[in-house]
Amino acid sequence: MITLAWDTTELIIAGGIAFFLLLVISNKKFRRGFSYLAQWIAEKFLSQMIEMNRWQIMYNVVDEKDKDLEAVKIQNTNIRGQQAQRGKELQENNEIMQTSNEKIEILKEKLQAAKSQAEVDELKLQLSEVTSDFTNAQGFINDVKPLYNDLTTLVNYTDKIYRQGKVMLKIARSSIDSLKKRF
Repeated sequence: MITLAWDTTELIIAGGIAFFLLLVISNKKFRRGFSYLAQWIAEKFLSQMIEMNRWQIMYNVVDEKDKDLEAVKIQNTNIRGQQAQRGKELQENNEIMQTSNEKIEILKEKLQAAKSQAEVDELKLQLSEVTSDFTNAQGFINDVKPLYNDLTTLVNYTDKIYRQGKVMLKIARSSIDSLKKRF
């Protein structure tokens, strides 16, 4: 009888504990709290092996975009160098063209005032050389000026994109911070 009474008592106690656990587990607040606890444990212990931290993933995406933006800045610097080189070459050829134009005018005046055939031949030879310099400089300017204009447009565009990108990344980081604080 004692064994039967003891077994019945154990059964009643076990049933009470099971009923209490069933009430606790079925409670929404408990499930939510347990979910938060499990998520915290997963983030703290498993995120070292597997990137599970959603905030870190978002920050990594923003950091990756920041690296891409820095690559744009480096390319912009290279394009600026090409633009400066082409601008310098255009300036030099413009000076050559102006100087050659002045020489052509002077040689034409000397050619009209020339008295001997040898002098005329020498002036024509010099005029031919200066005209060739003028034509070469003018051809260079005509060919390179569109490229220089395109480089200028590209530099301005990449500057604008870089500035806008930096602002967008700043906004993205602050949005992630705000979401993280709200969560």
